[in-house]
Amino acid sequence: KEIIESSEREVTQSSEEQKVNRNQMVHLNNSAVLENLDKFMKKHEEDTDEIRKLSEKIGELTFTNQDVIMENAEKEEKIASLQKALEDLENSNKQYKAQLESAQKREE
Repeated sequence: KEIIESSEREVTQSSEEQKVNRNQMVHLNNSAVLENLDKFMKKHEEDTDEIRKLSEKIGELTFTNQDVIMENAEKEEKIASLQKALEDLENSNKQYKAQLESAQKREE
């Protein structure tokens, strides 16, 4: 009878030790999961911050690009105006030359 009771105590003790060991393993596993989750969250925050910075930079570049487009349009208008003025000047110069040649022929 004593051997049976001793054996039952050992089985009960062994079962309790297994439960404790299992609980310790679960706790270690949970700790590892929480640590990985914490690392993931930090990386996610860094990525989110980087995306925000890139979005701001894109916004700045978009405004800069729009400014450059407007400046180019203004420059193209000025170029067109200068080309027209040059054409007018060349035509005026041709007329002046023609008048000058005509006057020289009359003098001769």
